[in-house]
Amino acid sequence: MNSLLMTAENGQKVYDRVKTQTRRILRWPLYGKRDGGKRRIFFAEDIDDVRRLIVSPGRHPNQCVVLPYRVGERRYIREPHYLYGRWKRDGKTKTGKPKYRFIADRSKGACYPNNPPPRICTRKSAVGWFRRPGMFMFEWAARTIVEITEVRIQRVQEISEEDAIAEGVLYTGDRIQDGKKCSGAISVQARFKQLWDSEDIHGAGAWERNDWVWAVTMRRVVL
Repeated sequence: MNSLLMTAENGQKVYDRVKTQTRRILRWPLYGKRDGGKRRIFFAEDIDDVRRLIVSPGRHPNQCVVLPYRVGERRYIREPHYLYGRWKRDGKTKTGKPKYRFIADRSKGACYPNNPPPRICTRKSAVGWFRRPGMFMFEWAARTIVEITEVRIQRVQEISEEDAIAEGVLYTGDRIQDGKKCSGAISVQARFKQLWDSEDIHGAGAWERNDWVWAVTMRRVVL
């Protein structure tokens, strides 16, 4: 199963069904495969081509097009978490330093930032609970499965108030910062801009670049 990488905050919002949309920068060039072969070929020359592929995905003349996000596809959410296990020596790095591989104990399950284990290990010689980045999450450790219900392509600055709320920007009519009410009025779009420009997401200046993005709508699936 494919995955969607999230920060700890956004992973929790998806789990709580507060966040039902995510935006991912469209990376150029887009590629497909000719007749299902291994040779990659350029198949989208402009944004209108990409929009046509979303509306009518599948096989095109001499091409087998696979979009990165497809309606009906299920994905698990990769997020920061805790696993019980130990580190094992696994050779050396290119610079000659010891390399380690984490061995997880599946019987212990996984813990998450909203309910961390009582004791967290940091030494590689220890056996216990370790904090693991979302990018290293195993599928079996995931607590959230989502199903993609809609895929759009747009400029990031085209986001509407409704979409910003669906992105998990909690709206109370007052200024929003990290989900808490603050003094001073600010729109949910403006708060989304702050989040988009944050170092944890895309960094300063990302909003002004106004990149093309995949606007993916999803729903949490209860298995």
